[in-house]
Amino acid sequence: MILDTISKPPLQSSPEKLTAEPPSVTSPSRLNLARTTGRVAASFGQQFDAVVALALMIATTNPKYLLSSPPVISGLSFLDHSWAFDLVVKAGQHIWMGDRVVFTYGPVFQLASSIVTNSLGGTLGAYFRSWYLLPFWSGIVLTFLTGRILLGGHSVWKRSFYLLALVGFWTALDLRFCFDFFMLAMALRYFDRVCQSGKIHPWSAFGTVALVLTGFLISADTGLYSLAAFIISGAVHIFLYRAERGVLLVLLRSIVVAAAFLALLASLATLVLSTTFWLDSAAVISQYRWSMFGSMEKPIKWRLVGASAFSLLVLLIGSRLSNLRAASLSRRPAFFAAAICFSLLTLQSTLVRPDWGHVTVALLPTIAMAAAVLMGSEVKRDWNWSGDLPIVLAILITIAFSGPSPVVAPRNVAAGWQLAAITKSQSCPTGTFYLDDACLTQSDYTPLHAVSEYLRSYTSESDTVAIFPFENIYADVARRRVAGGILQNYIAVGDRLVRRQLYGLERDKPHVAIFSADGLATFGVDGVPNFTRTPEIWFFLQSRFRKQRELAPGIVALVSDDARPGHWRQITATAGSSFQSAIRLKRAISVPLDQWQAENDFLKVRLLVRYPIWWKLTKPSSLLVKVRHSDNTEKVLRAILPPNKQAELWIYPWDDGQLVNYFDSDEATWRKGRPRAPVTALQFTFERVDSLSVVPSTINIQSIEAVQLRLY
Repeated sequence: MILDTISKPPLQSSPEKLTAEPPSVTSPSRLNLARTTGRVAASFGQQFDAVVALALMIATTNPKYLLSSPPVISGLSFLDHSWAFDLVVKAGQHIWMGDRVVFTYGPVFQLASSIVTNSLGGTLGAYFRSWYLLPFWSGIVLTFLTGRILLGGHSVWKRSFYLLALVGFWTALDLRFCFDFFMLAMALRYFDRVCQSGKIHPWSAFGTVALVLTGFLISADTGLYSLAAFIISGAVHIFLYRAERGVLLVLLRSIVVAAAFLALLASLATLVLSTTFWLDSAAVISQYRWSMFGSMEKPIKWRLVGASAFSLLVLLIGSRLSNLRAASLSRRPAFFAAAICFSLLTLQSTLVRPDWGHVTVALLPTIAMAAAVLMGSEVKRDWNWSGDLPIVLAILITIAFSGPSPVVAPRNVAAGWQLAAITKSQSCPTGTFYLDDACLTQSDYTPLHAVSEYLRSYTSESDTVAIFPFENIYADVARRRVAGGILQNYIAVGDRLVRRQLYGLERDKPHVAIFSADGLATFGVDGVPNFTRTPEIWFFLQSRFRKQRELAPGIVALVSDDARPGHWRQITATAGSSFQSAIRLKRAISVPLDQWQAENDFLKVRLLVRYPIWWKLTKPSSLLVKVRHSDNTEKVLRAILPPNKQAELWIYPWDDGQLVNYFDSDEATWRKGRPRAPVTALQFTFERVDSLSVVPSTINIQSIEAVQLRLY
């Protein structure tokens, strides 16, 4: 039958097909092309989450805004934009955080935030055109890597959705907190590998603790959370394997090896950075909770409670379904215990600076770890709908409660990639003014232009400039180096950081200083007068500089006066008796003062306020000081004090705008401000800034002195 079939001619439908055709044979080149295409397609599918990460980085680049100049700046923050732009300028001057200057951020953050800006010219406009790249790009990369570690056994489409949901819908990106939860994932992987293999992996230990050290070089709090992530991960694994002696011993030895590597790397870091880097970082961390705390508004509080409660609930429910042999770390018991502990720790930062910007980035690790649980089960041969139920829930939550972030909205992405619309000029829209490659409003342009032009005219590029209280941007626009050992003065609280700042000012020997008066040209951070927050810095300047000219309302240029320190004196006299009292919330504690002399300038109060130990878990109460005068007028100010430590509280009893007079070369001018009625009493009141503030127990006023400043 087979032969008969072969011998039969094929059916013909037309005369043209009577010609014999050769058999169809695929050429080797076509076979290789097909195989290569198949392998590429398979590889593309396996790496699709990397493709999504790259696409997100491209989408958030916005080259139209990045390459167009000048940008229009609607509102310049002389506080936050000063430190951010100063980091960029100092990088161009080869001055690195942790070496000559101390700040909450470290040299890695400074380098990362300055590369693109300095490549675009290092101008103020270049900073505003490029600042967003660091949080977006670093956040996308770190979230992608975290997904790879935690969801290694999940399908690639789930990892892709995890990345897209976190970046585009669920949270705000930030280098510090993205690094923190990436560090937790790395620590979990390290200890899991030790437990699974039953042996120590030295290079893995070295790499993990190197990342912990990198956290400290990003910022002091990032390093603290990175170290906590490592410790929590190790402690969780020790607890889980406590009954298996062999594994437990290997875990303990792996921790010892990692600790040795960390000590070695920390020692090597001091050879590159300042020898006091670690002590300075500890000082920055320890003072932040009592010197920079704020109040949480109710809408923010309920958002925080809702988001954190839901995320922790997801982690708790997911822990009931954990599996020690799961292919993904996010489904193993160690992950859930570590994630819950780490979430509670990172949420602490929302208690100190509880504005919405800080709250959103602090929620990032908690939301990211809960999102990993919502990705459902790993890849399995036998599919079960219940394993994908969590991700269906995640999709529904995204649709119901979230929309795409503006940076990844298709319309904005398309507009940002209109390369033909890129423009470069030195002209600005009506109502704005050109300065340093940026268009500024008149209220920002006037002081910035006046001060920067003065500095360019009266100082050389090698000169340093002292700034009080915090407007470093004046010197940065003029491309002059800001003097001091602390980036901004408001950080210089506590004995160690005050000494660091004073040492830096002595070292840099600035010949010019720019002083801005409270209420006229600047404001007190968190409502604390700048003199009261950093009196030592103010006295340093007042005793060494004299007023040269007023550059703008409330802004004066000071020049060093070598003869002034030899004539400058502080004269103190007792103004009130010691006093101790229990503290009741919102109940004023009044202290009458002795007879007041007309030449008295300041009040210095030595006191000790005692708090219960749990204030370190939340934050202290706000201290309000009321100064009463003989003409029945009052001045109310907020003050900060280190809990459970003797401190000095300095008070200028009248309008803080008058402090600019004390830089005059003529002492008679110092006290010409009015009103200047004698002080009759002080009143101390402690109030909660919100429900999380801890109320102190007692106040011990050891002395009250009236202080006169004199030039002899």
